Amino acid sequence: MSPPAGATTGDCIAAHARERPEAIALVSDGRAISYGELARDIPRFAAALRELDARRGSIAAVGCDDLHLHWLLLLAFERLGVGTASYHGGEDPVRCRELLSSVDLVLSEEHFAGADARRRHMITPAWVQATRLRGAEDSPIADRAPPDDPMRLLRSSGTTGRPKRLVVTRGMNEPRLAVYARQYRFTPTSRYFLTLPFSAGPLYGAATACLRAGGTVISESFEGAAGTARAIARHGVTHVTLQPIMLKQVLDGLPPDFVKPATLHLVTLGSALSDELSGRALARLATEVTDVFGCNEVGGVSHRRASLRDGFAEISPELTVEAVDESDHPVPAGAPGRLRIRTAGMVEGYLGEPELTRRHFRNGWFYPDDMAVLDARGRLKVIGRGGELLNIGGAKARPDDLEAIVMRHIVASDVGICTLPNREGIEEIYVAVAGVRHDHAELLARVQRAFDHQQLGAFYVLALEAIPRNAGGKIQRAALKEIVATAAGRKSRG
Repeated sequence: MSPPAGATTGDCIAAHARERPEAIALVSDGRAISYGELARDIPRFAAALRELDARRGSIAAVGCDDLHLHWLLLLAFERLGVGTASYHGGEDPVRCRELLSSVDLVLSEEHFAGADARRRHMITPAWVQATRLRGAEDSPIADRAPPDDPMRLLRSSGTTGRPKRLVVTRGMNEPRLAVYARQYRFTPTSRYFLTLPFSAGPLYGAATACLRAGGTVISESFEGAAGTARAIARHGVTHVTLQPIMLKQVLDGLPPDFVKPATLHLVTLGSALSDELSGRALARLATEVTDVFGCNEVGGVSHRRASLRDGFAEISPELTVEAVDESDHPVPAGAPGRLRIRTAGMVEGYLGEPELTRRHFRNGWFYPDDMAVLDARGRLKVIGRGGELLNIGGAKARPDDLEAIVMRHIVASDVGICTLPNREGIEEIYVAVAGVRHDHAELLARVQRAFDHQQLGAFYVLALEAIPRNAGGKIQRAALKEIVATAAGRKSRG
């Protein structure tokens, strides 16, 4: 179903409710919510939020781990023309501080971070119950939503660990949702399993696209990797999004008697998907694997069927993508260059970050600091972030390529690789591993075999409790380097 211009997601839900009121929109921790129930509750919650002086054009942060209630609040704010940001109960209060102090209203449960809010309203059982009992006559009248209404406030730390805030307007959000709809190909029979909270922008976008298509979105309390596999089987899931590290954990934890679903479209995002991992997924878990590349600044950019192992991805038609030289001239097909992207879904910059905005947004283009190649067919291959390529005595290497090689040789939950200079100023490889299942000698031997043909020189291996990753699953390279430098006194030379 293609929504008319200016329609909200709530309008799409209302249309599905008129056609199929008993169809299930959400399954939240075992409770099924129909399109009819969801459509009835959205205007009631919008009326309650309007009484909190939630004004069109303002931005609110929502903290609630119950998918049903959280999404109801987001949809109600959308009806009022209020933009939203999502945060969850496990977030570090320090990392939430900038978000909560910058929005106009924080609506959250009592145990959520909120001390830095300008204005906060507690989500209590009594308030929720009273809102559900409101009459339809209390509901505000919906009007057409203008394209410059704020829609979502996203937080993007990228790989640096430095939080950035971006405002996506309704006009920017619509082409983003079109990309999600194309990548996932949702239909009314789709059953999408939510594996991350809505603070991860791509998960919110995919779930919204599923709901607009009339499908079902499923959420359960996190049970770990084994729980993900059980939930996929129990709920007849047809679509799921996993970061590659999550996918590895799910595959490692699959019971021997696990029956591969008849239909499961697996989408990976956040970091590069190796051929080895995608092959395992196709053999044991999924009938289709799509590797997606994108960023919060522009949304989804490209998608690659993992069974096609040439590494190139199809660019979504909503975007214009180029690889350029240092003078911003497009490079020939097949030559590496700096990636730049242009799309109607692109944000205008970073809130409160004028220098960073000038660096990444120029002349109508977004420059994500990635190096890329476009082939003769216009397909995209991202070959690494310009600031992340490892320089080992003049030889360049992508850290994620080396991490994939190491993961093929060891049994561990995660791997992160960085370099540190030695006394002569030469960068040397440091391999950080988490959740390793080998003793020290065996681990060193396996990493040595992994690097046998890489010509990397000396390397060091150390164990960490966890590899620092952002909400999108990308390794926070700056944070990893700091942790490794601090732990270098325990290094083991290979």
